[in-house]
Amino acid sequence: MPSNETSVAQRFQNRSDAFWSGMRDAAGAPAMVLFAGMVGFGAMGKTNGFDVWFTSFTTFFMFALPGQVVLLEMAITGSSVLAIALAVTLTSTRFVTMTVTLFPQFHQKDRNRNLYASVHLLAMTAWAISMKEFHSIEVKHRLSYFVGLGLLCWLISIPGTILGFYLAEIGRAH
Repeated sequence: MPSNETSVAQRFQNRSDAFWSGMRDAAGAPAMVLFAGMVGFGAMGKTNGFDVWFTSFTTFFMFALPGQVVLLEMAITGSSVLAIALAVTLTSTRFVTMTVTLFPQFHQKDRNRNLYASVHLLAMTAWAISMKEFHSIEVKHRLSYFVGLGLLCWLISIPGTILGFYLAEIGRAH
């Protein structure tokens, strides 16, 4: 039975190297696409009467654009908190599949309680790139790579949301 320690050429010298490589891989198209989507979400929040704090906190705490859109749309229509929570939860079920396919590829020593903090960085973009790249990354460096990749994607989304909110405000003033 093959072990999880697949033999691949050493791609990274250490965890820091893997982390920064993940950041670099996120810095191009992945970050631009997420940024643009969050600009649209920020504008959606503004044009529907939400404040910048609520709109940007959903990006900070949820970081799941489909769930965020469902949250705003249902709040706009006056849905109950229970209905909103259920709908947002259902839109997030895709993360179960992503989690059970990605996280077992991490080194055994990385699969502990600390991994729960990393799940917040799991988005379609980070999952897809990780799934593509992990075959060429030593198992011991996969978590660091994923965290670098996911962290940049998450961090770029917050200013994108705020920018979209204020761009929509400027557009309304003219």
